[in-house]
Amino acid sequence: MTHKNTPIIKKQVQELLKQLPPIERLNILEPLCDKYRAESRKEVEKDITEWSRKKGIPRIKTDY
Repeated sequence: MTHKNTPIIKKQVQELLKQLPPIERLNILEPLCDKYRAESRKEVEKDITEWSRKKGIPRIKTDY
């Protein structure tokens, strides 16, 4: 799928979620959010590491 389809998919997912009670929505979304946050942090950390290596700057790990 391409990025241009993202708004369409987002709308479809929102419509599907509207049919569920709030607790079920949370049961579905919370694990996914945790997974995607972890992926995002890895990506950011990788970018920072590459940038630091290129600049020769030591990295002090921080929490995002």
